[in-house]
Amino acid sequence: MNKNLLLTKVNEYIFDDKELNLSIKNAQKIGSLLWFNNVGIYGLADIESELCDLCYNSKKWHETIGCSPNELFVVSEPYLTGGHTRLMERLSQYCENKPDLLITRMPHNTDVVARMETFFNKITGIYVSKNNYLMHVYRLVEKIQHYNKVVLNIHPDDISAVISCGIAKKNNPKLKVFFVNHADHTFSFGQTIADLWFELSEFGRRIDVLRNLKTEKSFLGIPLDIAIIDNEKHLQTSGISNGDLLVTAAAGFKYKPIRNETITKIIHPILDKYSKSKIYVIGVSKYRDYWWWATKLKYRSRIVLHSTLSYEEYLSLTNSAKGYIDSHPLPGGSAFAEQFFKGKFCIGLHSPVQGYTPIEVFKMRKFTGFHKCDNREFRRVLEMAIEVHSSDKVKERFLLALDGTICKKNLCQSFIKWSGDEHFLENKHIANIPNHLTLFDAPYGILLRFSTSWAMVKFITAKIVNQVKFLVGH
Repeated sequence: MNKNLLLTKVNEYIFDDKELNLSIKNAQKIGSLLWFNNVGIYGLADIESELCDLCYNSKKWHETIGCSPNELFVVSEPYLTGGHTRLMERLSQYCENKPDLLITRMPHNTDVVARMETFFNKITGIYVSKNNYLMHVYRLVEKIQHYNKVVLNIHPDDISAVISCGIAKKNNPKLKVFFVNHADHTFSFGQTIADLWFELSEFGRRIDVLRNLKTEKSFLGIPLDIAIIDNEKHLQTSGISNGDLLVTAAAGFKYKPIRNETITKIIHPILDKYSKSKIYVIGVSKYRDYWWWATKLKYRSRIVLHSTLSYEEYLSLTNSAKGYIDSHPLPGGSAFAEQFFKGKFCIGLHSPVQGYTPIEVFKMRKFTGFHKCDNREFRRVLEMAIEVHSSDKVKERFLLALDGTICKKNLCQSFIKWSGDEHFLENKHIANIPNHLTLFDAPYGILLRFSTSWAMVKFITAKIVNQVKFLVGH
């Protein structure tokens, strides 16, 4: 792919119409496209800055003073499930007083707002109305500029929140923006307005180099619940026996083979060598995720595929399991380390996407068995994991950063020997067109030139099918 040509076409698509409202809307669509498709473009700093300047100059503003004593957390859309919202909830609990929350997009599940009330003081929703993106920015600015500390937990394509923070900083010179880079492996808006950029992993740190990030950075880490662990009782030191149950759980796409990397390289050897054991896989769409079909046919009842489980069912299953296998080729994020702290034997394959937890030490290039870890090595890894993931440690780093003291040392970089590839997820074509783009409003000039034919067929077919269903239903 010619990235320079793509960037030229992106710039034309966003700005050629000369209508600022449409430019914001189109920038969000481009952000979605780059978020869903890693083509080696991780930021659009010049476009961010230009949109911020244009929006600022489109209205007469007045300097203001941040009068709220609380921090303001900004989220695009909170969810009832998933690690990104859980991370935001954790960070909110670290603040001395309950922070306020600003939601920039209408939640699909209204129950999530009630959940947010547990963690936040005042919750405000400011959404796009009547397709007026510029007015949306104005309204967001009016809210944000009255705070001196703003913590961004936004979707990578939330250009409206980014523009609003940029304008609010001009109106309130004391305002500081702290960016939680929870989707650190992908494109994101936000680099031009962040005063501090939180790092979660070594992989993310390396992507930030490709992002050409210039802002100050501070290591945060992913906070987890950590119980007191007796190494003599931990399965990592006692091992796995034939007949023990194993579990792996993640979003289905994390198991999709990429190039020559596939989860079957560990699943098959385990089931072959441990003939009495079963593996439960949670997160599988049985009809869509074709990469599981051959494995299911071969091992039948010894591999159990679930699309989803209730939280209670998931807890029951993981409690009865002895081992946990991390997803591959994309690691599962916090789940792998969480299961280690629950005493499970953790194993997986080395992925090119790595550097999220010291527990990755227990992964291997090729499965050769469930090898016991000696007590000395176990304590060494445990101490590193506590330093990275302990809620107390993450809280300390977070609050110090809010007060102006940063942690320049990326602990994942220090503790984990790098053998990955920060370019691993990059593709030469646009292969996934986001479902939320509409049939008559997609950036076809860019899609026709840079996407695959199959991506276009899938997108248009899905939209037509949905429209037919809608018409039949009415």
